[in-house]
Amino acid sequence: MATLTQTAIGLPPPLGEEDQVSMSLEVVPFEATGSNTMSATTTTEAPKGPTDSESIIYINAIPTIPEVDDQLKVMSSYNGMTTSFWSAKAAQSADQKVKEGKLSGASDAESTNKYDNYRIRVIEYAIQHSSWMSTKAVSTASKHFQVAKDQLHAEIIKTVLGGLLLSPGVYSNFERILTSIGEGLKKLPKANEKHNKYVLITTYQYDTVQRKIFMGMRTIYFSVSEELKEYNNSKNDKGTNADITLNYQQNDYNFNESVWDLMKSQVQTFVTNNGNVTTPIDIPV
Repeated sequence: MATLTQTAIGLPPPLGEEDQVSMSLEVVPFEATGSNTMSATTTTEAPKGPTDSESIIYINAIPTIPEVDDQLKVMSSYNGMTTSFWSAKAAQSADQKVKEGKLSGASDAESTNKYDNYRIRVIEYAIQHSSWMSTKAVSTASKHFQVAKDQLHAEIIKTVLGGLLLSPGVYSNFERILTSIGEGLKKLPKANEKHNKYVLITTYQYDTVQRKIFMGMRTIYFSVSEELKEYNNSKNDKGTNADITLNYQQNDYNFNESVWDLMKSQVQTFVTNNGNVTTPIDIPV
């Protein structure tokens, strides 16, 4: 039987600023066909942890496909267990760094931001080395936007969600997320520590030949610059254009149900015991 070890859940090298390179993304619009219309109910879930910030956002884009509704419910439950596991690992690891004095447990904006940045890194590391997840694509991008300010969110959404088969509801949900992030940016202090945001989108695809649902995930991890903060502080100015660069990392993963079947009892035990069955992931702060 597979064992839930430190190696299984991951310690890839840290993401550094040197990893930011340029690339462009193609936009593929959503198309609904037949009875398998992907009129998804999209939900956001707050990750576990001592802060109530919006640095980490989960979107579970569940489609409406009546003929495989039972499969969707099962796969969605697996998604919930998996994301709870990663969030618990992140909180466990960050709390350990607080105990070691390497992170502050204070509630001021700067301390909370550094704590959340660390949790983001741990979640991505855990995904990359969870044995039931396979990496489909890993890419970094630097995208320059020069558009009317009221069109910026739409352009960002087209870019970061390009290539996914999603319902219109997901796009509107993402618009609300960007609006919420924008409001939060106004409250952030200017500091040396980067303000990072992390979105994990779970998607479901129906194979009509096998009559089976396959689950995948996309993570979007981006840094908030002073340039973006200034845009949000002045976005209501009439007759002005947005002229900003968004640096982000976008990773796509597939969920392997066969491997998950071997691991899910141990993942459930970890979540149920609040992370007391394994040692924290030890990533440098």
